Amino acid sequence: MCDCVVSVCMITYNQENFIREAIEGVLMQKTNFEYELIIGEDCSKDKTKDICIEYSTKFSHIIKLISYSQNQGMMRNFMYVVQQSRGKYIAFCEGDDYWIDPFKLQKQIDFLENNLSYGLVYTNVLILSQSTGEETFWTHRNINDTFDELIIENHIPTLSVCCRSCLVQDFIVKFKDEIVTWPFADFPLWLYISTISSMQYFPEVTGIYRLLDKSASHFVDSKKNMRFQRDCCKVIFLMKKQLSSFGNPFCKIDYKLAFIKKYYSWMVSLGDCELIKMTLKYLFDSGKFIFMCKCILLLIFYKVPFLPIRIVKVKHFID
Repeated sequence: MCDCVVSVCMITYNQENFIREAIEGVLMQKTNFEYELIIGEDCSKDKTKDICIEYSTKFSHIIKLISYSQNQGMMRNFMYVVQQSRGKYIAFCEGDDYWIDPFKLQKQIDFLENNLSYGLVYTNVLILSQSTGEETFWTHRNINDTFDELIIENHIPTLSVCCRSCLVQDFIVKFKDEIVTWPFADFPLWLYISTISSMQYFPEVTGIYRLLDKSASHFVDSKKNMRFQRDCCKVIFLMKKQLSSFGNPFCKIDYKLAFIKKYYSWMVSLGDCELIKMTLKYLFDSGKFIFMCKCILLLIFYKVPFLPIRIVKVKHFID
């Protein structure tokens, strides 16, 4: 029988300047239960692996270090680390973030143990700009943690999350083929959990999220940022299709126009015909004809320089 209650999953690559704080934040946790730290070290080119070996050797009763013969990429690394977890619950902390509250895990597990209808709990964090050193609070809107709210804004900091392991494992089983093609796994995981359980937010700050120019969700380059937004949109459409086929109640959830207003301009800017078609089909099937016409007009005036060509292209697009 496994006595481990929580598995802390940490993936890392080329984070020699940050990984010590990430590991120390986990090791300082004060709990009345056992927990483990699983580190997926993905063939870093700096001294990250050496630091991980140092800690895993010293704290072998807590840390399990996973290393590979060749680079796996972030998503495969993430999946393998999760699959190696033994705990009833899973918490996340990537190698460039760190926890500052020694009772983070204890408070979250106490809540989940006493509230069985909740599958995930998360907290506020501080955002540390690596370029300026400025610290700001993570913005959390006073909303319900439902799917239709999350698709408008992912307001859940990954490093603050603790959730039921069975939900994460089920997510990986259902989406293993898709996950390896995504640039992130946390956002779709929150979406998935929101369709089958409740979520709880704690306002206290438990960790530090480092804002790096090259982090997966923050790009200075506008084109990379646009592609990231496009990927967010593709994930949402894909999950709607997949979860509906699984008989999930998600299939009854309607998109809000706020979602399309946010993402449609990204689709048009990138010329992503697949996503544009999916959006217009959704609007047509939902009977939102006026808004659909506005989206078509935006496409015409944004993409086509001359009116005769506009008409031809729109006709071809609709067909």
